[in-house]
Amino acid sequence: MFMLCLIKRAKKMRATIVCAILFIHVSLSASIQNRMVIHCEEDHECDKGHFCYHTGYCVECTECSVYYRQEPKYSSCPKKALECGDCLTGYKEDILLDGQRRDSCIFKQTPEENNPSFINSNSVIAYVIIALLVIIIIILISIFSYFCYSNRRRNKEHNLIISSSRNVNVPNDCDASGETEDGNISIHVNSNAHSGRTAAQRPPPYDNIPPSAPFLNISERAVGEQPPSFRNISLTTPLLHVS
Repeated sequence: MFMLCLIKRAKKMRATIVCAILFIHVSLSASIQNRMVIHCEEDHECDKGHFCYHTGYCVECTECSVYYRQEPKYSSCPKKALECGDCLTGYKEDILLDGQRRDSCIFKQTPEENNPSFINSNSVIAYVIIALLVIIIIILISIFSYFCYSNRRRNKEHNLIISSSRNVNVPNDCDASGETEDGNISIHVNSNAHSGRTAAQRPPPYDNIPPSAPFLNISERAVGEQPPSFRNISLTTPLLHVS
């Protein structure tokens, strides 16, 4: 029994080895046949997808897609690129200087690609609108800043005038005064304040003026003596313009 089992296993291994050898032989023969150059005189002597070249050997048909061309309508095996169909979509014929066509088609560029300086009109409109918006915003900001500056300056000058008028001691019988350009203070006298006084508020009489007053003691002044001059009296306060 043991010997029978060994014989069966040996037969199975032999069959497996024979199958592997046959498979390798078939594969090698097919590859060698494909690589082997076949001599011919006519196209029908070559396999499908091949034609007989003028040197007498079978070669593969031209693949039109390599040259960016369509497959021919009346031939299943083009021998050269010019036997292929028209150019594929997006490609065009390249004409040489002698008027002949090049085998391969070239890419057809659009007018936008041919002209590098071409700019889409929509982009131009968008850029113009953005520029106008930026200019308008800058103008509005400038106007707002100018009005704010003017208003602040006007308020500052007004507050300065009010503070200056408060620092001046104005009599009760005078109205509010203001400082002129030369540094003097002008005071407007309220005439109604004097006219509205009662008898009890009238100024005192001038009969009791002492005789030593320089501008009234005329009898004691010598003949030819001039009254004292008040022009050289220095004032420590600014001049008052009474109106």
